[in-house]
Amino acid sequence: MPMFRVQVEVTATYTYIVDIDAPTENRAESIACGRASMEEHLPEDFQVEKGYCTFQVESDQLTAICPDCGEEHPIPNDSTGHTIPQAWHEDHEYCASCGAKIEAAEAAANAELNRA
Repeated sequence: MPMFRVQVEVTATYTYIVDIDAPTENRAESIACGRASMEEHLPEDFQVEKGYCTFQVESDQLTAICPDCGEEHPIPNDSTGHTIPQAWHEDHEYCASCGAKIEAAEAAANAELNRA
């Protein structure tokens, strides 16, 4: 009887979405793929060990901490694409209020240069 070598790749798939508070996108993705998150979001009968899983992740940043005032504010992201008034239109890391202050300071500096 002939012998055959057959390679079989088994892929188990389940998708969940979770919002994670983390300092970086990489850390958020790591937490979302971690055992605790998997235990919380996978069905109870999903029986694949993490070591046998591969992860494909996509993430969007939902909020930012303004470097000037330290306040957290929502930012536009790939999921919504909408303008969010709490974020400054020039740099989403800044809140709209601090962005307005930056624009006012720049306008004042330009006015001063034009007077000179």
